[in-house]
Parts: sequence; structure tokens; C-alpha cells
Amino acid sequence: MEARIERFEKKLLLKASTVLFASYTLYQQYRDYTKKPVVLEDGFDTKLLNAELKQCPMDNLPRPRFLYIGGINRKIWPEVLEELARTYPEGSVVLVGPRSDDVNIPELSNLHILPELASYFDLASYLARADVGIVPYYNDRYSGSMHPAKLNEYMIFGLPVVGTATPELEVLNAKWGKGFLYLGKNPVEIAEAAGMAVECNDDIRVKARMVFTRQNTWADRLEEFFKIC
Repeated sequence: MEARIERFEKKLLLKASTVLFASYTLYQQYRDYTKKPVVLEDGFDTKLLNAELKQCPMDNLPRPRFLYIGGINRKIWPEVLEELARTYPEGSVVLVGPRSDDVNIPELSNLHILPELASYFDLASYLARADVGIVPYYNDRYSGSMHPAKLNEYMIFGLPVVGTATPELEVLNAKWGKGFLYLGKNPVEIAEAAGMAVECNDDIRVKARMVFTRQNTWADRLEEFFKIC
């Protein structure tokens, strides 16, 4: 939560009968300010799997392809992108999404910033051509407690996810088990984790991730929500 409004949010939390947290980290930080705190983890939505796959700028990029989708803003840790690009010069680091002017992304020949997409369903063509989904976030109070929504898109396509060892992703890593998340605490460790994600990936792991998403859909989460209500 933003520091400037945190004290007001705490007052609001104390007035609520039940507070639902989408993040385990926020649950830990704010549960003492609630009467009944509950974690309601994000579900998975697989509708992108039904989208038509079209030609896209990733078609001719060298592999392995490390894909980031989402806002290119203050969450992004540029040094992670640079380390990935330099560690895997034969591969491609690809960013797709709206870019903020105040984010300084290094200029490297194998680091590609592609235009923002017109339709959410166009993402399918990029995800289907990726080898790894990345979450190159700073590990700060703002980003460290986030449950990245992009985990949904990466995992429904069976991609391994490489990212910063934020408190939230570490909780999910422990909860989900091996083969889903590959984390590091700094750019070098994250680049090493990326290599492991590529090396260890196979059809069995891809299928396991996709099955996991089908066993944890938003329909399942809604059942939990109705029980809480």
C-alpha cells in the first residue's frame, strides 16, 4: 500500500467485517488490522487458449525467448533485463506492453520492446512463441507484495516463470512446489535461474503447469468466496 494513505487504509480495514487479500504478503502485513482476514488467491482464466494464433514480431527472434507482458513502469528492474540479455546473447528478451517515459530500459541488440497490443487476445500469439515468462520486478515494498496477474497468462500456456525472489513469489514458490517458479535475489541469480528454467523444461513440466491452472480456476475461487460470504 502507498505510505501516504496507509494510516487511512488501516482505519478502513478495522471497520470491515471481513477483508480479502489477494496477496499472502499483504495478509501478513495487515492481518492485525482486520477482524477477519482471509487470503483469496487469484484463480486462473484459460480463455486465451481459445484465441487465434497469428503472425507476430516474435516469429523470427532467436531462442530461448524470455517474455515479459504488462506495464513497463516503475516495477521493472532494468538491471535484470540487462543481465538476461548479456547472459544469453544467443537468445531474446522481449517486453510487450505500455511503457512509462521514466523507465530507462538498456539498449541491447537482443532486448526488444514491442508495441502495446490492441487486443488482449493478441497476447496468445506471443505466449505461444515464448520459452519463459519473466517477472523482473524490484523487490521493494510496492512490488514485493504483488501477486503478478501475468502469472495467469504465463502458466496457462505452460511456461516456466523466472523472476525476482519477492516475498510474495517466494510464498507461492513454497506453496506450489518445484517446476513453476525459478527465482533469484539479484540480477545474476535471476539470470542463473533463467538458465535452469530453460534447461529443465520438458513436455511433462509444461503439461503439469497447464493441469495446475485447470485445477485452480476462478470458478473454484468463486466457490471459496461464496463460502466466506
